[in-house]
Amino acid sequence: MYLAELTAQIWRDMRERKIRTALAMFGIFWGTLCVTLLLALGHGFYLFNRKNVMSVADGTVVFWTGVTAKDYQGVPKGRRVHLKADVLMGLQKAIPSIKYLSPRVKMHNQHFQYQSKLFKSNVRAVSASFAKIKKLSLASGRFINALDVRQHLRVIVIGSEVKQILFGNARAIGKRISVQGMDFTVIGVLASDKVHGRWFRRRCFAPYTTLQDIHGNFDINNFEVVPKDINKTDKMIREIKSYLSFRYHYQVDDPNALMVFNVTHFKQFILMFFFGIEVFLGFCGFMTLAVGAVGVANVLFLIVNERTPEFGLRMAVGAKPSDIYQQVL
Repeated sequence: MYLAELTAQIWRDMRERKIRTALAMFGIFWGTLCVTLLLALGHGFYLFNRKNVMSVADGTVVFWTGVTAKDYQGVPKGRRVHLKADVLMGLQKAIPSIKYLSPRVKMHNQHFQYQSKLFKSNVRAVSASFAKIKKLSLASGRFINALDVRQHLRVIVIGSEVKQILFGNARAIGKRISVQGMDFTVIGVLASDKVHGRWFRRRCFAPYTTLQDIHGNFDINNFEVVPKDINKTDKMIREIKSYLSFRYHYQVDDPNALMVFNVTHFKQFILMFFFGIEVFLGFCGFMTLAVGAVGVANVLFLIVNERTPEFGLRMAVGAKPSDIYQQVL
């Protein structure tokens, strides 16, 4: 009986103060909605970018050769480090902690031709491990393997956009295309997935040994390495620096002779950055909810202030404080 009477009083109060009730409910609804949406948006943004970062660059270390910045045993600074492929590929035997290793040398503005169709793109000289380092997926065919590298075969893997321009919807695998006047056989087409497709759809890859036959014994200006144990990445980096500094006669602590970019460290920074965005969006949502809560508190204060005489009369005839609390809340 008491509950029915209390409910009737609440509905009567709400009907008499429609605008006030609507504003209070809107404040609660809008604050809750903002918290939910901003937290969901921030967490989804964090998870999406975390997945992308983990899929393309987990454990990878990138090295660049440069110009020495320190003197070494009477040899003045300012010498360029001319890293060659035979020395680079010997790293894997000299340093057992290396799991995958590949040069990454770009041949700029190479002219592609298939029948009457022409296209200009870059070709990268890589090893068979490059696809495993970058975790590439192929729409058709295969990537370069160790036999292609060892036998200096003229094979090439093309991006999805290159395939579309030269072959359209026709099959590309097994076709021969001209690259700078040299015939190459297409052995693979990269998949145009969301993670890698944006970066690799216009890129092509060939064995570094084959491109050395064509362009000469060029310098390896940058290369990528993946350790067997990601927890021992720093140890592997020190070993590579020590080995190359001994072979090319520069100080091991020379910062410009061999520059290092540890993608794992950068990945951690990026993940913390995205997590910070998630926290910030959640904070914004809670602040919106707090604004709504202040509005509701003001409404409750106004209600109590207006009805003080009524509450005094009710208590005078026997109402308990808990009865007043229940009616207001």
